[in-house]
Amino acid sequence: MRGSWGRRVIGFNSGWVQREGIGLGVGKGNGIEPCNGGGGFECSSTNACRLLVYGVSQVVPTTLKILQPNLEFSLTVSLSSSVQSGRVILVMDKDFCTDSAENKFRRSSNSSFLLHFDRSSIFVNLRTHVPEKLLQLNSETRALQATNSYENLKLYLYFTHPVLNSSAEVLNSLHTSQGSLLPINRNSLGSRRFGFMVEEISTMSIVTVSLNSSFIISRQGILVSTVAPVTFLYSLLKIKTV
Repeated sequence: MRGSWGRRVIGFNSGWVQREGIGLGVGKGNGIEPCNGGGGFECSSTNACRLLVYGVSQVVPTTLKILQPNLEFSLTVSLSSSVQSGRVILVMDKDFCTDSAENKFRRSSNSSFLLHFDRSSIFVNLRTHVPEKLLQLNSETRALQATNSYENLKLYLYFTHPVLNSSAEVLNSLHTSQGSLLPINRNSLGSRRFGFMVEEISTMSIVTVSLNSSFIISRQGILVSTVAPVTFLYSLLKIKTV
């Protein structure tokens, strides 16, 4: 986004970032009145820059580029690699710019920006409504998720942070060894929960559902950590427990 000297605006396409740096543009939004006097927009060092940065970050002066003389510039702000999450406040300096009529640049409510960033790992919990039971299998007692109720064939994914993916994209990242998956229309809790129903399985099936997490990405741009698949037994017959 651009900024203007009379009503200077500085911003980003998103309020969340996770990479080592953020790029931004400052300048005159309408492109009519250049900032000719008062020194103009400069950034020769981290301590001598017209963009003031507060928080665990600093400007990178060598990245300053003049896109349009006295009108538009681009600059990168680096984020501390030692901090997982936090916030950064970006504020334009004052009294450094005048137009040809010597009118001073005035800061407005849009002359500062609060930026949140988060590099924390994103986890997902793959849950079913299938209860765990003790079953006698091949003369051995084993704990296994098993059910003969269709209502229990629900599968939910809970993410620790909101993800960018749609329900259809999450569905395409799931694989089931038996049958198919049908989305459940429920509140996604801000893109953190997705529900599916296991359909079209035989009267006796061992079903394994797995997630390819490499296709799931959080709003911070972080890939979701891998999660173990879930396996359960479904049978229309009565399941004998130990």
